[in-house]
Order: sequence, then C-alpha cells, then structure tokens
Amino acid sequence: MADLSTFFEMADEASGFEQAFTKAISVLKRGGMQSMIAEENIQRFSHGKRWNHRANPHTVDGEMQTMSVEWATPFQEIVDGDLTLIPRAIRSISEQMHSAQMRMMYKTLSDVCDANGQTVDVAASGSHAAAFLEMLRKIEFGVDRDGNVSMPQIHAGHQAAEKMIADLEAQPPEFAAEVERLKAEKSEAALARERERLSKFKMPEAR
Repeated sequence: MADLSTFFEMADEASGFEQAFTKAISVLKRGGMQSMIAEENIQRFSHGKRWNHRANPHTVDGEMQTMSVEWATPFQEIVDGDLTLIPRAIRSISEQMHSAQMRMMYKTLSDVCDANGQTVDVAASGSHAAAFLEMLRKIEFGVDRDGNVSMPQIHAGHQAAEKMIADLEAQPPEFAAEVERLKAEKSEAALARERERLSKFKMPEAR
C-alpha cells in the first residue's frame, strides 16, 4: 500500500476533535429543525435512500436528497493560532445546513401540494382574504398525541405576511364569523377521524 499523507501527528486527538466537531454541528442542526418540526415527527434513515409507503398508495415516496455546504479557513488564522475559528466554523456550517434544509423542505411541500391540487391563487381568488378562506376549506386539521386539535400554521415572507394580515384585518365581521365556523367544522372533523382511528385499537380491560 502506498503511504498516506499525514498532516497531524496526533491521530487519536485529531479523530476525537473531528467527532466532537461533527457532533456540535449535529446538535445545532437538530435544534434548528425542532424549531419547525416536533422531535417526534422527525425520522432518520438507518439505511437505504428512500421511504416506502406500500400500505398507503396516496403517500409520496420520499427519497434522500444531497446537501452540501462550504467553509474556508484562512491560513493566516491557523498561523496566528486563532481558536475562535472553531466556533465560527461550527456556526457557519450549521447555519448553511439549516438554510439548505429549510429550502429543501419548502420545495418538497410545494411539489406535493402542486401534485395534489392543494394550492390557492390569490390573483384567481380576488384577494388574500378570499384565498385564506379557500385554504381553510381545502385543508384538514390534525390531532396531537394529547387529543388536542392542531391549528394550521402559515409560513410567508415578511412582505407577503404584511399584505395578508392587513387584508384579513380589513374584513367585515361576517368574514371572521366564517373563519370561526370553518375552524369549528374542521376541528370536529379532525376529532371524528381520531375517534374512528382509536376505535380500531383494542383497549385494555379495566382491573
């Protein structure tokens, strides 16, 4: 075997540093995802490269996507022994990975919604308020593990959010009443689906 180039004489220490460096990035990245997705809803691959949902033909099979980030260490900082480059590198890499992951998540959601027709068009609806009502009519609410109905979340850019909020606040009382009616209707439907789901499981007998 050809001799491999060795840049650090302390192989064990270099390996330990690499593991600690990777773990620190992983912890920060996981914290960033948990700000958007609950930990119990985050799944990780142990092998393979795609999800398979054979029991549910309507579910889109997810395939592993590649993310890459880059960070350069100036040679002079190494010469100067500037140890602040380590936390700066960790922070830069984790932030880049989080941004890439968020872009990938929104693109995946957009592709799925487009494929299933779960989209609304403000221009076609006539206003943000009309599009908001159309959105409520199309979606289904979920129920969390404690049996509480989960309200939908809206993610939008700053300018788009400001326009939508201003339009919603300018609507007459009838609009707010319709929103509340739809929320109540969707909430009851979500609870009914959860009761039906739970009825399929055999409950333990009381002792």
